[in-house]
Amino acid sequence: MNILFYDGPCALCHFTVRMIMRLEDKQKADKLYFASIQSDTAEKLLIESLRTPPLSGVIIIENGGTPKVGVDAVKLLKPFLRSRWGFVTFLVTEKMYRFIAKYRHLSGKVDNASCYISKNYASRLLP
Repeated sequence: MNILFYDGPCALCHFTVRMIMRLEDKQKADKLYFASIQSDTAEKLLIESLRTPPLSGVIIIENGGTPKVGVDAVKLLKPFLRSRWGFVTFLVTEKMYRFIAKYRHLSGKVDNASCYISKNYASRLLP
């Protein structure tokens, strides 16, 4: 299972999860699942240093492998996106990612730790 962990209270992170779902390659059998860094799933799969503030950023675990964090995780999104959107992952630099991650909370905060998504994708949001 491929899991993308995002910062639960971050409005920008919620927006990004919804955008990834819109841009994903629907033909791929291998799907991306989503969980908040503050979730029970994260507690089971991520070491404590990745779950405690200050958060390092977005995290992806591919098929039970080693967690990739930050810009490395963003680059792993390419195979899950439609081909015309996959190139965007290569445009994100380390410096750009650190800047966005540092100021992401300026976009606002949400009250709960789980992302609001359509019912079509509810099964891919992990507890």
